[in-house]
Amino acid sequence: MAARQIRKSPPPPPLDERRYDGHAEWNNKRWAWEFLCRNVKFREACDALAHDATPRQRRAIAKKFHLARFKHYNDPYESDDGTSPPPMFRSKAVVPIRPKRSDDKSWFQPVNIRPGQIAIRFDLGLAVQDDLILKGQIDAAAAVLERQLSKFRKAKGISEKAGRNRKRAQVLLQLRILDALAIEATHAHHANLVWGPDTSEKKFVDAMKSALDMAQEGYLSLAAIGNKVPTVK
Repeated sequence: MAARQIRKSPPPPPLDERRYDGHAEWNNKRWAWEFLCRNVKFREACDALAHDATPRQRRAIAKKFHLARFKHYNDPYESDDGTSPPPMFRSKAVVPIRPKRSDDKSWFQPVNIRPGQIAIRFDLGLAVQDDLILKGQIDAAAAVLERQLSKFRKAKGISEKAGRNRKRAQVLLQLRILDALAIEATHAHHANLVWGPDTSEKKFVDAMKSALDMAQEGYLSLAAIGNKVPTVK
């Protein structure tokens, strides 16, 4: 009787290394976009949009994922012809509160302050003739923000932390882990895709959570750093 042959599933396709072309020059904002584009829920929300989706529907997705304006994950980070501007994240954006006119031509501006937010009014009319006035206003606003941030941290029991710039190798590894996860395979196969043959499955599992966290919320901290480039070491 012939021995029964065990059919092995074919190995998963290799990672597309072209996705990381030029990554040595990417700033933190670009890295943030790369992580958001690997957020499964963001991709699903973009894919669910109808071709004739309304601006309101697009704004709802942008708001949910902390974008100042909607940008589809298939769009390039920034196009040369300007048709696809770079993303704007709310963790980086300063949202101006401008006065508006009502139907009776009177001025109004409702301000809705949520927990963790603060609104500061600048009287630019005073600074028109003298830039030093604007600088003084900015310095005063910075002091108010720092005091409020200290109170907010204290209420949440969070100690002050010095800012840090993530290492390029670290964020690249996390992107590779997310791209491996997108391929239907076992974690053992995923580990081989990221680090090479004979890599333990546990190594992948241990590193997976931090990569998923970056795609879900951590990208906002990168976006806030903005144009700074991650360190090499």
